[in-house]
Amino acid sequence: MDLDQNRVPMSALPDYADPDYFDHGAINKQTSFHRSSPRHSTSHIGSAKSPNNYIFGDIIGDGSYSEVKRATDKRSWKEFAIKVLDKRYIVKENKIKYVNIERDSMMRLNGFPGIARLFHTFQDDLKLYYVLEYAPNGELLQYIKKYRFLNEASVQFYAAEILSSIEFMHSCGIIHRDLKPENILFDHNMHVKITDFGTAKILPPKYANSPESTMFSSSFVGTAEYVAPELLSKQVVSKSSDVWAFACVVFQMITGSPPFHGRDPGVIFRKIMNLEYDLPKHMPIEMVPLFTSIFRLQTFERPSIQELKQFSFFTDISWKDLFFQSPPPLQSFRPNYRHIPVNPLPPTYRSNMTAAAAASAAAAHASASIVRHQPKSVSDQKIKNRKSTSPPAHYGQATLRNNQPSMDLLYSKLFPSNESVLVSSSVLLSLTAPLPEGGKFPSGITKMFLKKKSRVMLLTNMGRCVFVTKGKNDRVLIDAEVSLYDPSVEVRFDDNKSKRFLLNLQTEAWIIEDTSEHVSRLREVISKFKKSDRPSLDPSSHED
Repeated sequence: MDLDQNRVPMSALPDYADPDYFDHGAINKQTSFHRSSPRHSTSHIGSAKSPNNYIFGDIIGDGSYSEVKRATDKRSWKEFAIKVLDKRYIVKENKIKYVNIERDSMMRLNGFPGIARLFHTFQDDLKLYYVLEYAPNGELLQYIKKYRFLNEASVQFYAAEILSSIEFMHSCGIIHRDLKPENILFDHNMHVKITDFGTAKILPPKYANSPESTMFSSSFVGTAEYVAPELLSKQVVSKSSDVWAFACVVFQMITGSPPFHGRDPGVIFRKIMNLEYDLPKHMPIEMVPLFTSIFRLQTFERPSIQELKQFSFFTDISWKDLFFQSPPPLQSFRPNYRHIPVNPLPPTYRSNMTAAAAASAAAAHASASIVRHQPKSVSDQKIKNRKSTSPPAHYGQATLRNNQPSMDLLYSKLFPSNESVLVSSSVLLSLTAPLPEGGKFPSGITKMFLKKKSRVMLLTNMGRCVFVTKGKNDRVLIDAEVSLYDPSVEVRFDDNKSKRFLLNLQTEAWIIEDTSEHVSRLREVISKFKKSDRPSLDPSSHED
């Protein structure tokens, strides 16, 4: 076949040339494109670029109509990744739109450290060329395959870098729409570089700062395991769709598999629409709220990126200088035994329609001495609205098994079927430094300066002390919890008549003041748990 038959006139595709940069690499302005020859485009930095300016090496990636080659600039001897696109296929399959989107998206995002940079674009009669930043340490997927479970420090750090990059994309009016481990690369310093913007959605300028739940019409693009439910049900996309994909990627980093997977796309899509996924026993307890809050069918129920940054999982992250820090080494995850459930559960807890309930059940069976929750809704049962801001009347009762039906109605989705509430009491909760061995109970003056929070304290037959509060729409929220079976948890009572007692933990102490005249019952049940070696107490043994 004559080679000329495979050529596509340059006029069949829009002009391609270099973005205009400042010295530091940021875009100066939107450039106009022109050519100085019919063979290749004109560079806006230095001399014109063409394939002859580079020494091409191995293929390091490929797609349906492109391949990525490692290349070296003959003049500077710098290494790049050059994406070579087949013009004939692009025109024949009407892919010009996506080629333009990739170029325009990357030009908008150039200069952010978490996004792979686009340095030059040019073309000849047969091919288009994108000269991209070279990421020598490969893609995230290869590390997941190598280690299966990534260590918690790495997951935390790289999740933060990915989230920060998504935040910048959204601020520029770009929705990626195909975030997955294959599109997350590592540079020579092992920092994240997000790439592949061929299916991105570029928002009109007036929508660049729109809320993350705002939905836009969308064609069906993306990868089955990472698409959000709104794309399946309504063929719409939002910034929150990227947040959904982000959660899927982080889930895969810690478990080795995406949360929604199956033998074919139909099975995967059904699981997504049913919020059907498993929470492995080895999952760090701090990560559970991340997934339960994001894996929601409604976009407005998912947290914003700013809210996600406040989650306890990111407590140790310094966001301002994230990309200037030394990343923790990628290693295989070794479960900390504080994350292993102490109560009998199946290997994974299956979530059906309500993912939040499944996650709460998994979290409920962790033996952490202290579990700090990002407040989250765990029950669709609404407390009846009242004009008074005081808790419902039955909150102030010491509720045992004979009053269990009301407890089950209110807190049914907080606990799995084999766990029930023994005692419920209104309390004031304060936090202070842990007491040394033999240390005195905090004085009245000290307690005056401690911030008190109104909470409902629940003691369950599994030895858990759970503190709940009310959130928006009067939904019940878990604030914190502690396992009374943990030997490191010490219980101290102020004196025999006082309503106050203290849970002394390794990192802090909780001062609890009963406000419902049932401190004697709390003392009795707590004392029995601390003396018992059994995994649970029989609720019937505490009936009045």
